[in-house]
Amino acid sequence: MARAKLINDLDHVRLYQIPSGAVIRLELNEEWTEMLFRDKHGTQLGEFYFNQLETGHYKLMRMYTNSIKQSGIGRAALEFFRDMINGDRSAVEKCIYASSLHEQPGDGSELTEEAPGFVNKMIAEGLIEANRHDVDYHDEDQF
Repeated sequence: MARAKLINDLDHVRLYQIPSGAVIRLELNEEWTEMLFRDKHGTQLGEFYFNQLETGHYKLMRMYTNSIKQSGIGRAALEFFRDMINGDRSAVEKCIYASSLHEQPGDGSELTEEAPGFVNKMIAEGLIEANRHDVDYHDEDQF
C-alpha cells in the first residue's frame, strides 16, 4: 500500500512526498468544499469536492487524481480533511460520507472511473462512512 509522507503542514495547505519522489501540495479552500492537488509548478493534478450536510458532516461528491493514482495521496487528502473538520476535538466528530460502489444516490455526486473502488477501500479503512440511509440526499436544501 502506497503512502504519501507529510513534509509540511501550513494550516489549509499540506505538502506531501509521494513514493515517486514528487512533492504534492494539497490546498483546502476556506469553505472546506474543495481540495486541490498541485505539483511543484502549481499545475492542478487532482481535486476532491465535498458538500456539507445539514448534520454538519460532509459528503465526498467528486474526485480525481489522474496522474498520481495509487500514490497514497488520496488517503492523505482524506486524513487532512478529517483533521480540518475535526480540529476542535471537544465537538462531536464529523464524518465524511460517500456513496458506495453499488449505490445510486441521485444527489449529484459523480464518483466515476476508479473512484467507487477507492471509496469502498476508504470505507473499509474507516476514513469514509457509507451513505447513511436516514439522510435524505434528494433534499435540495442540503446542498
